[in-house]
Amino acid sequence: MVRYFRYENIWFRNLFFLTLIFCTIILIDHFEGPSNEDRVAEISYAVYPNYLLILGSNLLLVNGLLHKNKYGDFIIFFLLYWMVMTILGFYIPNFYKPEHAGVTRVFRQFFIAIVGSGFYFIHLWITQNIITTSRKLAVTENELNFLKQQLNPHFLLNAMNNLYGESLARPESIPERILELSTLLRYQIEATKKESVSLISEMDFVKKYMEYYQYKSGKLTVINHAVIAPNQDRVIPPLVLMPLVENAVKFSSETDEPYIKMDWEITPQKFCFMIENSYLPEGSKLNGTNLGISNLMRRLEVLSIKYSIDCEQDNEHYKLKLQLWDLPTNA
Repeated sequence: MVRYFRYENIWFRNLFFLTLIFCTIILIDHFEGPSNEDRVAEISYAVYPNYLLILGSNLLLVNGLLHKNKYGDFIIFFLLYWMVMTILGFYIPNFYKPEHAGVTRVFRQFFIAIVGSGFYFIHLWITQNIITTSRKLAVTENELNFLKQQLNPHFLLNAMNNLYGESLARPESIPERILELSTLLRYQIEATKKESVSLISEMDFVKKYMEYYQYKSGKLTVINHAVIAPNQDRVIPPLVLMPLVENAVKFSSETDEPYIKMDWEITPQKFCFMIENSYLPEGSKLNGTNLGISNLMRRLEVLSIKYSIDCEQDNEHYKLKLQLWDLPTNA
């Protein structure tokens, strides 16, 4: 039953406005002096026909033509509609007062028509914008969920491959590695349920992630340097840095002396994350598709986060700098 009393229901909406107009007429007449039933009837007789004419014009012409961008047809039929209705009004007894039945009344009738149709067109335009925005938000939310869900399988696949390799080389270390892996996976599962996480907790996760791979590699060098301004507990989208970190781990593992250097800087204005890694410029068995970076950029755009990504590389080093501006605080 609720749907029958919603604003979107055209019959309920018009019944509401007709009742509002009638109550307004009664109220105005009451404050102006003793009630005059003839006067109320006269005002109602003048208002309601115009309202019904505007309603018909809006449903037939604005909805059917103007809203569908048929501007030429709308102008022609709009003028014809109101010309016919105005002429018919002269033949209806007492529809126009004698003093209002001339050219002035015709112009007044067209003014009422234009104002009534104008308000209705604005209503349609606003409603259409709301619907379009709602659809875009739904699409954006679905796309964002898809991008977030891509992270868990990717990380789990890498971790299981690494765990299998380690089980062959150092089987005695597997229990400890499984415990570390469960900690990382627990954070990932919990983080992807949230819209944002603390930047500090995200930093801790990345450091533990790097420690996990550092132990696995045995020769990976990891350097961390952080500069954090006081009282800067900012929040960021969960796991937003992982595509960059995973790329660094993947490409540095091909080199003879793998290393990864991470610089963190958190200020009131921005968050800056710079990651540098060794890489093999020639003879690499890995294909750099930049899918992870593309997903990262798309995710930041969907969330309307102002960002910049700069990349530099030479024969042995690859450096990427990510800057995020105006991150919200952890309330």
